[in-house]
Amino acid sequence: MIKHSEQRESIRHQIEVPINFGRGTGISRDISFSGIYFTTKELLEPGEPLRIAFELEYAIPGKSLQLDCQGHVVRVETLGKAYGIAAKIDEITYLH
Repeated sequence: MIKHSEQRESIRHQIEVPINFGRGTGISRDISFSGIYFTTKELLEPGEPLRIAFELEYAIPGKSLQLDCQGHVVRVETLGKAYGIAAKIDEITYLH
């Protein structure tokens, strides 16, 4: 039996929010400070750079938190007619 070690740098939180990235949109499945997993109908390639924007409506009581992230695709999974994208986040900018 092969054992896989945990390679994530930080804890992921299951959060489903709409995301926008340069040439498409998707829905997040989980997010951390160092990575994101989302589904989309756009085929992306491992190593491809990404700019991802999304909003967390309830992160701060009374206002939303808009984030702009720079990163790159780590893994792509085929999910029927969609794709699951695992991406590393290299930089986060808080817009509000």
